This record gives sequence, C-alpha cells and structure tokens, in this order.
Amino acid sequence: MKTSLNAAKACCALLGMSVAFSAAVIAAPDDKAPQLALVSTDTNEAFPFAAIQFNNKTYHVTEGDMLDGVHIRHIEPGRVILSSDQVLVAGQPVRPDASTTNEVAGGDDR
Repeated sequence: MKTSLNAAKACCALLGMSVAFSAAVIAAPDDKAPQLALVSTDTNEAFPFAAIQFNNKTYHVTEGDMLDGVHIRHIEPGRVILSSDQVLVAGQPVRPDASTTNEVAGGDDR
C-alpha cells in the first residue's frame, strides 16, 4: 500500500512539473518566428491593398495574396484579416502560427 501511494505521489509531482515547464515554454518569446506588422491599408480603390512589413521588408498585398504561408482574407480600413483567423491591426506586430510556411508574396514593386 505504501509503495503504491509513493508511486502516485511521484506521478503527481511529474505531472505538475510537466505542466509548469509547458507553461514556461508557451510563455517564452519565440524570436525565430518572423513578425507581420500592418503598415497601412488603402480601401478606396477597386481592389483594396495593404502594406505589410515582414522580415524588415514592406510588401504591398491585396486580398487573396499569400504572405508567410497565410492568405490575405479581407482588408478593412486599418485591419487585415488573415486565413489563420489572425487580425493585423496597424502598429501591432503579430507572429504567425507555427503551422505556416515561409512563402512570401511579391516584393515592394506591387
């Protein structure tokens, strides 16, 4: 009986440590993931476009373009909705999901 009680306590301690380490890993910043930052939007044209900064370059994208593995779903004044259900807001950098790839839309000349 004492052996099974000790084993149960050890199991609980291991589970507690696992939860604590998992929370620490989730909370730690991932500097390897590039940031997407909305610079500006223009919704006055027939095809709205947005200027998004990615890896220190600014890309001019429109709805349907792909940037860092996510599609630009919808462009609104001051906001861009991505296919990963993330919303870019002007002045707030967002890290893409880990499931995205490193595909990038065309350069600055768009």
